[in-house]
Amino acid sequence: MDHDLKAQLDRIEAKLDRLLPKPREPKISVPRERSPAQKANDALLLALAGIEVGRGVEVLSPSEARRYGVAAAQIRAVTPGVTPEEINRRAANYRVHLVGCPVTANALAKHWRKCDMVTDAELAAARKNPKSPYLVDIFNQAQLRNV
Repeated sequence: MDHDLKAQLDRIEAKLDRLLPKPREPKISVPRERSPAQKANDALLLALAGIEVGRGVEVLSPSEARRYGVAAAQIRAVTPGVTPEEINRRAANYRVHLVGCPVTANALAKHWRKCDMVTDAELAAARKNPKSPYLVDIFNQAQLRNV
């Protein structure tokens, strides 16, 4: 009888092994090195974030990265080799064209072509307009001029 009981327990344990999930080892992911293309994309997203925030940004949340990624994709569609420096130059030009309007990534993408150049007349008119807090130090930047 003892033998029958042991056999029954073995069958029950075998059924439980099949039915119950086995404990898994936790996966430890090691961050991979980002490719040069990914690093360039990160720099572009951080540049777009910087023009909105007004200072350097080092880390983006997933929703911020998605929002800036959409604007970056729109900009890259018309200017494939765009750089963070070009983003900053056109953001400065945006502030001259649209005095008093805050610069956002989506607004810059929308007015990308317009923000390529600033005429001397627009520059002179913007200098005379004291209403905009966005023009405080814009005119001291060499990148404001059409390079």
